[in-house]
Amino acid sequence: WSIGSGTPGANFNAANGTLDPNGLALGTYTFTYFVMGDAPCASDFEDVSVIINQVPDLTGGSTTICNTIPPQSADLSTLVSDANTTGGTLTFYATSTAAENLGVSVNMSQSPTQTTTYYVRSTTAAGCYDVVPVVVNVNQPISAGTGGTITQCFAVSGLSIIPLSGQLAGATPGGSWSLKGTSPNNPGANFDASAGTVNPNNLAAGTYIFTYSVTGPTSCPNEETDV
Repeated sequence: WSIGSGTPGANFNAANGTLDPNGLALGTYTFTYFVMGDAPCASDFEDVSVIINQVPDLTGGSTTICNTIPPQSADLSTLVSDANTTGGTLTFYATSTAAENLGVSVNMSQSPTQTTTYYVRSTTAAGCYDVVPVVVNVNQPISAGTGGTITQCFAVSGLSIIPLSGQLAGATPGGSWSLKGTSPNNPGANFDASAGTVNPNNLAAGTYIFTYSVTGPTSCPNEETDV
């Protein structure tokens, strides 16, 4: 065996007729096999080529969606990049085993209801591939609940402080209270926004509307309701 083209260096063992492809630069390497003929037979030779192709070098990312109705979706193809820009074909899988062994694939667009890891495989025309995990984080939506109405008779004193949260059903805790901009009446200092309470004592007769607001986590909408 001898080298016809390329520079494989110590990766090529002429005596054994072997080539270690690990660490070889990209390109085509040609090796010649020569057989000395016994007279009167002629000698003969043949070339063998080894092509080292680029392998995808993938990096996986993540995104966040909200478990809403209708469901939000994540495009898995946007969560992966190839440092070697090989232009490989992307396929998507639910498990690493399926990705490595070309098992059953899944759609590029996914709408999981809980945080899920998927696996993206990039395969070049030459059959070289890389697999990387990507994550779709799923936040659960919040609710401001359903607001109710409470009626009080006027009194200068003696009435109990009204916790506005007591007029909510099914609300996510941790929200904030404010006087609704279109409220017909303003309770002034009788309303404690930080505590979410109203002191009904000596309040003028009328209707007071308060808004409970909850900020949704990433990708989830904010919610509010009135009491």
